[in-house]
Amino acid sequence: MEKKIRISINSRCVETLRHGGGEEAAVKMSDSKFTTMELPTMELVANETDPYIQNILIFIDKKPILEASMITRFMTFVDGSNLFGALKDIGVQVSNYDGLYRFIFHKALEIWRSRINSSCVSQVPAQHTRVYWYVTSDMDSWDLTNDNTQRMLRDRFDGDTEVKSRWNDVALRRYRSIAHEQEMRPNARTNTNPTLQMLSKDLFGGTRSWMDLNWQERYAIESEAWELCFADLRAWYENKQQTLAGMNRFYHAVGARNDFIEIRRCGRWKVDFLHKGVVEKGLDTSLAVDMIGLLNNYEVAILITGDADGIPSVSYAKNNGKQVGVIEFLRGSSQDSPSRSSASRLKVVADFVVPVYEHELLELALARNGGEPF
Repeated sequence: MEKKIRISINSRCVETLRHGGGEEAAVKMSDSKFTTMELPTMELVANETDPYIQNILIFIDKKPILEASMITRFMTFVDGSNLFGALKDIGVQVSNYDGLYRFIFHKALEIWRSRINSSCVSQVPAQHTRVYWYVTSDMDSWDLTNDNTQRMLRDRFDGDTEVKSRWNDVALRRYRSIAHEQEMRPNARTNTNPTLQMLSKDLFGGTRSWMDLNWQERYAIESEAWELCFADLRAWYENKQQTLAGMNRFYHAVGARNDFIEIRRCGRWKVDFLHKGVVEKGLDTSLAVDMIGLLNNYEVAILITGDADGIPSVSYAKNNGKQVGVIEFLRGSSQDSPSRSSASRLKVVADFVVPVYEHELLELALARNGGEPF
């Protein structure tokens, strides 16, 4: 009697083997490229019809033609900024990232197995295939020595009432301080703007407010305010450049030491000069795209991210038969009150949550108290 076996061309998806009089055995195949095969005789060797059968042998005329070994593959996706922020919140500096990710995998595996209701799931071999670590490696480039750049920033300064008012106050306080010094040391030399020198006595005495100043006096104060602001912005920007350079050296060292950690340099800092802020772009999108694009390479995804924008990719992975766990870093130890755990939409959508406690990281010498996260 002619028999058929249909094996999915999709890597490692659950399929049904039909044999004999139509009995069914649900199995998980390993990276098979077979399609429908016409077999004269076929024997399925398996001792139970569980989705987590470890090994299956298919025989044709008593000769084995296929062995499908089921290994549950875990893959970790890390939003670098979220990781550093979480570590900073619990007050630790990781000294061994290779060890950290291995610890996270083993803890996630333990929790995952406890969530699966299967008699043989504890025997299923698991593999941590790779860590994809998404990081910021670039930022907006500004030449602050360029006249056009300075004029553009000055225009923005003049157009931002809040920032300009704050720096005007800084300039006024500065010259009240200078006036006080001149009062105490009348013969001291100063490089103060002449207009401001004339104002200094009134400013120090507090007899005139901003509204009392004429346009020339206001212009002098505003010019000084811009100079103070620009010097502050330059120092802040140079510090950010140095920070980013240090981060890139750190990422290079981690990637060079670890074959299973892959650094994905996809993030960029968009600089908001006047407010001395950076907005990170690219990390969440790249993580979500890879999580979907690599679906055939894992069964369980471990996420280190707090970005709710990743929820659609999590839902997509789950709808395609994958399971997703979310890592949560917490202060203290597991003996502390459960109320320390924070609520998030991402945790609700995930299949399971893996708490990682400050005490665990310190006890295992994976981290130490204080310091920068990298």
